[in-house]
Amino acid sequence: MGNIATIHAYICNPKTIDINSIYEKIKRVFFLNDKQMKSSHGHQEIYIPRQLFCYFAYHNCNVSFNQIGKYINKDHSTVSYSFSLIKNMLKIKNPLYMQYIKRYQA
Repeated sequence: MGNIATIHAYICNPKTIDINSIYEKIKRVFFLNDKQMKSSHGHQEIYIPRQLFCYFAYHNCNVSFNQIGKYINKDHSTVSYSFSLIKNMLKIKNPLYMQYIKRYQA
């Protein structure tokens, strides 16, 4: 995979776009399991994929921040923050986030 657009195209395939497929693909791309995705721990290897899940789920599925939060055991304010953060980091091409994404590209 070459960039965020490629990751987005893989994760958000229009043929299978629902919250569960996004969740499963995020886990697969970032080598995480359910326990890690729903964990309260804030390790970078976990929180960035979880933030990406929130961003892709809200951006591509007709679901609320509350619904996304229930999916990963977080409250709506955490999901809202994650969505806004990823949106801003991608807009400004934040080096940390871009480097993190590239590190996991195949």
